[in-house]
Amino acid sequence: MKQTILGIMTRLVNALKGEHYQYRKMAYYVVDTIVAPGSEERFYLLEDALDLWHSCIINTPTGEQPRELIVVAKHLIPLLELGSDSLWKVMQIIESYLMLLPNTTLAGEFRITLISSLTKIIDGGLNRDAAAVALSLIELMIRKASDLAGDMGVAEVVKNMLLRHSIASEDLPPAEQTTKPQPPSLFMLLTVSEKGLKYSTNEADPDKATGPQGLLESDYFAVLSRIALSEPRTLIFALGEVDQPSYEEPRIYCHKQLDWLLREWFLHFDNVSAAPSKKLMLLAITRLLEVQMDDCIEYDDEGNKVRNWHGEFMMPFLQDMFTQWTSLIIELTEGNLPGDKVDCLVDRPSSLTPTASSSDTPEDRRRAELRYSDPVHRVDLKPFVDDMLRSVVERMPGGEREFNDEWLVNVDKDVVQGFLDLGKEVQE
Repeated sequence: MKQTILGIMTRLVNALKGEHYQYRKMAYYVVDTIVAPGSEERFYLLEDALDLWHSCIINTPTGEQPRELIVVAKHLIPLLELGSDSLWKVMQIIESYLMLLPNTTLAGEFRITLISSLTKIIDGGLNRDAAAVALSLIELMIRKASDLAGDMGVAEVVKNMLLRHSIASEDLPPAEQTTKPQPPSLFMLLTVSEKGLKYSTNEADPDKATGPQGLLESDYFAVLSRIALSEPRTLIFALGEVDQPSYEEPRIYCHKQLDWLLREWFLHFDNVSAAPSKKLMLLAITRLLEVQMDDCIEYDDEGNKVRNWHGEFMMPFLQDMFTQWTSLIIELTEGNLPGDKVDCLVDRPSSLTPTASSSDTPEDRRRAELRYSDPVHRVDLKPFVDDMLRSVVERMPGGEREFNDEWLVNVDKDVVQGFLDLGKEVQE
């Protein structure tokens, strides 16, 4: 009987959409009663209660912050850690909270606990699909943190991502078991050891590789891209915090981390087929050209600082960058009308205002706004690259001549010419 009532309430909320407020208190009271820890009804009504909860939040108009919605949010983390068949629906609800109430979901202790819980899902390794969804939620957290508090907001999220968690030493007898810190899974890709990649590969036995592979690896790089695109210095600072050996100079270690990450990143481009994902990564890597970091530069034997121009650590990867820039710009502008140089992922003025449909929920409109605010759909790649290269040249003591003699000299002439020809094709 109760299951039937929950189903009727869910259909009623979906039918009324943004006008369901007169039933809001009753709906959230029912949800709170069922999903609360210790509830006897939780075992057989949880799925139906979650459906009602999700329907209420997706149909809540943007800007509204119902008190009942905020109060019931306290159950999200326990439900997420429950790890039952309801995991997918719980993660859907968390995504909806991030879009509707970012202030609530990114507040202090809730943010820290949420990231910790998502990290455990990613570390579990039992379900790659669940790990991918968890990574997408962290990517959304980074975007919303940037919207709310800019660079400082992203820095807080990244700081929480670097927090270690502990697991029991299960190989020992119970009386001797201790806890040992584990590296944060979101940065397991970045860990470097003297013998090679500590987590992402196992050269002795490839079948025992523990790091993310394939599409899941792309999800990791999407998270790193969002960090770098928001504030590249935040990503570089984070590199120096991951498993740094006590015997190694911080600046040398950070430089090695960054060098390895960029090599892996460029190698991964061949495994990415989706143009939006490729553009996101390329925008992020291009922003690294503007970084100047004392912790990531070399010193000579007398302790004097080696030249520290913006983005100089990117010099070994310049050919990779030109190759990827040229390839993706051609892909994104192929088929454009003569004189139209804007890449096809950039939303045109006529599409910036989404057309509302009577069948749209308030969350449908929030998702549309999230897409239109994405740099992938706002930033034209070619002018972005041109501006970044121009800023690098302007910061060099010798200007364009020095850039040509010390940077471009390391890039194949045909690769450079291919990039330069992009402008000629547009002019023609």
